[in-house]
Amino acid sequence: YAYYGFRDWTVTDDERLFGILSGYRYTYGSNAPVNYHRVMEMDISRDDTWTCIDSYDISPSVGEYTGIAYDRQTDKVWVAHNAMNRLYAYDFAGDGTSTYTRSPDFYSYTSASGSNWECGGTYGSSTKQMLRGLEVNGSTFYMRCQEDSPYNDRDQIEAWSVSGSSSALIPESTTRQISRLGYGLHFDGERFVTVDCGYSTWSGATLYYREFGTGWMYETTPAPGTTTWYGEVVHSGEDVLSANVETYWSAASVGDRVDYWISADNGTHWEEVESESTIHFDYPGNELVWKAQLIGSTAVSWWVDIEYATDYQTSGDWTSPPFNTGTKVGKVRPQWTADVPSQTTLVVMVSNDNGTTWLAATNNQETSFSTEAAGNTLQYFIQYQSTDVDITPSIDRFVLEYEEGYPDRPMLDVGGDGTYDWESDIFLNESAVVASDDSPVGVIVKSAPTLVDAFNDHVPENGDGMVDIPIGVKAASSGRVKISNIDITYAMLTRAVDASFEGGLAAPDGLYRNFITRVAPGDDVDHVNKAVVAIEHTHGVNPTFTWNRGDVCSVNSDAGGIVVFDAANCTSMEDADGIVSIWMPTKVNWSWDDERSTEAVITVEDDLGVAVNQWTTSEMELIVENDIQLDGLRVWEETGRQLFPMDWVRGGFNISFSGSIHFQDSQLMPPAGSFSLRVVGQNVTFDGEPIREPS
Repeated sequence: YAYYGFRDWTVTDDERLFGILSGYRYTYGSNAPVNYHRVMEMDISRDDTWTCIDSYDISPSVGEYTGIAYDRQTDKVWVAHNAMNRLYAYDFAGDGTSTYTRSPDFYSYTSASGSNWECGGTYGSSTKQMLRGLEVNGSTFYMRCQEDSPYNDRDQIEAWSVSGSSSALIPESTTRQISRLGYGLHFDGERFVTVDCGYSTWSGATLYYREFGTGWMYETTPAPGTTTWYGEVVHSGEDVLSANVETYWSAASVGDRVDYWISADNGTHWEEVESESTIHFDYPGNELVWKAQLIGSTAVSWWVDIEYATDYQTSGDWTSPPFNTGTKVGKVRPQWTADVPSQTTLVVMVSNDNGTTWLAATNNQETSFSTEAAGNTLQYFIQYQSTDVDITPSIDRFVLEYEEGYPDRPMLDVGGDGTYDWESDIFLNESAVVASDDSPVGVIVKSAPTLVDAFNDHVPENGDGMVDIPIGVKAASSGRVKISNIDITYAMLTRAVDASFEGGLAAPDGLYRNFITRVAPGDDVDHVNKAVVAIEHTHGVNPTFTWNRGDVCSVNSDAGGIVVFDAANCTSMEDADGIVSIWMPTKVNWSWDDERSTEAVITVEDDLGVAVNQWTTSEMELIVENDIQLDGLRVWEETGRQLFPMDWVRGGFNISFSGSIHFQDSQLMPPAGSFSLRVVGQNVTFDGEPIREPS
């Protein structure tokens, strides 16, 4: 329930704005409660950025305050305390502590009832008039004050002057009435500026931004083209060794500009300077002066601020503003050009975590940050030391190159299953970090790694071939991770490698074919002692045989005679890699119905016991076929004529057939005598109608 804005404001020569910020809603009131008001100090030296410096409550002992002004002649800030009809000069600290100094002397202003003046007067039942704006020029104060009752909705501008040594101000005879209540009285360099607020928001009155001429004169000499302005000469008791210069200028036209020079010997030697830079004079002297060259008709120099020194501190330092990078910084390379006379030293340090940790840096050499210092905010720190107050080291140029993209706290996910098996607790800088299950917890990783278990989970215990194991990478910050020199130490377990059937097809053609099973001993045993091998049978019990080391084989089950294992002739051989191939001659009988893709089930025992328990292969894909098909059938009559469908044959002629018989979808043939063929003939009429039953 408040309106916020400046009741009154003023601007000092050093580009500071002092304003009375109000949060009080009632514009027509005759008082200004102090809990709704504060004096705000702001740096407005930049057009596009205003910076709040401090805020002040100056009400203790003197009450409410409603007007503020700056006197350029005395360099004082004056504040009107309405309840006491007094004007006090203030010195504001501007250091963020909200402290100030109030002058013990003051000026008072009082208007008699019924007079032509309103400031310091009363209306009605001794209700005070409100001072609504203040400006000052030397010995004269200008005030915007409420006229009569606030319900009349009008103000009056009055001038009050100092009279000799008296603290009571004397009003000037001329006044200026304003037809609305308002706030503020500010001199903009040419005229008074003030703003209407009105008695109420519902009155419908037109409010104005008002300007009033003052007759104050500030002499200047406009000169389009190139104009040189000189500052006042500052005389020093000792030679000026260095100066820090800050300037502000503007130009409306392209190409127009302002150049600045400074001299320590009253203009004998000039040195060009830039804003916010420090110059160390080649020609020290005790007469400091600056000049500004305005180039172009629109160039304007707004202000020049110079701080100078006649000797140097024996030690000092400077820290750069922080610079944020996109990702974590792993190393930097600073380069600088410096002047380091004898009896002086210069030290440079760098940080990637906004100054929390610092590393010493060498000119034009890379500096790598430790694994504990993960950051993306760069700073550099320069320390100067000298044993002579008349000389100092200096840096003319400083460039900080950096390399980013180093991630913070990277993690590895073996298998890409969402479970991270190695979680780093450090910043990954350019140095290599060994990721293993031996990484110390609390130093490198935040929890015990599980890399070995993760790899084992994704490596099949049996089988032969290659397996792809993805490794997922994640980090707490953006960056690049290079994984190299992967070193995996492994121990092979006793395993079943695979199984195959000679030709990949089994059919009751009366021939034995080799059923080959490959097994291998582990690194911690000497031999495979036993293997039990079964062939999957979808129509009943699996046929099974056992092989023992030394090629002692036995048949456990032939599944009711569907298969014949020639156990007496089983053999085995071991290759250079230690893989044992078990060869079992095998044939199938007609009673084994079709199998489209069957696998082997293998159990392996070694010196330590059962190593593989009923592992099923995945790539044997054995086809069992007991259906036969007639391929390439051709028919001739006894005259030698080949017959085709719908051909007629004379009765009584002999017919001959030719062709081949195979198991379905193969080139395997059943043995002679293991099958029979029946040929059925049918007599038909000339129209193709059957005559009697076929015979």
